[in-house]
Amino acid sequence: METNKSKIPNKRKLISILAALFIVGGIILVAFPYLQGMYYEVIKAPNAIEETAVNDNASKEADTALDEVESEPAESAQPSNSSYQQSGTTASTYGGQGTLPVGSTGVLEIPKLGLKLNVLYGITDGVLKQGIGFYPQSDDPSTGNVCIAGHRNAYGSPFWHLDKLMPGDSIILYYNNNSYHYKVALNYITDNKDWSIINPTEKPAITLTTCDPKIRPANGIYNRLVIRGYTN
Repeated sequence: METNKSKIPNKRKLISILAALFIVGGIILVAFPYLQGMYYEVIKAPNAIEETAVNDNASKEADTALDEVESEPAESAQPSNSSYQQSGTTASTYGGQGTLPVGSTGVLEIPKLGLKLNVLYGITDGVLKQGIGFYPQSDDPSTGNVCIAGHRNAYGSPFWHLDKLMPGDSIILYYNNNSYHYKVALNYITDNKDWSIINPTEKPAITLTTCDPKIRPANGIYNRLVIRGYTN
């Protein structure tokens, strides 16, 4: 009898421990998105140029662009749905090749965010693991729309704070021994299949794109944050 009685407190103790573990696990599961957000918020964006090499196969990889970033968005603040819901189209196939030569590199500087980063060519997984990249559809910055994609919440999160840019803020692109100065004109969010963002523009422009929201949605479907600036 004493043996059986001694087992009862042990069982109760075990049940109490398991219940506590389940409660702690539940709290961690619920709080994870917020903890992840806090983690990224304390990451300071790189304030020095990262030494990265251009991928020799960048031009070949352009046809296999990363789904999460290649679905980049829109030309206007209120885009028309009829222009961008194109089944089977990717950023690598929409609009063909721009006037920016294959293999081009540059440096992007955003003083407000303390960012100064190498820009590689392409928006493939391999390129964007290294930093940020020119869309293949980009035009030469002296004549048209130069488009750049970067991750929001992966591989160093170079565009984590991109949403903080407001009209009038400065963006500088160093390319081919020249510097191009832009003022932000638009900051907006659009559907991840809005392709007009990479269309040619009537005057020199820069377009920066990244995923939105910052934390991966439960359904895994991101929208796109778009920053558009024009030369001074």
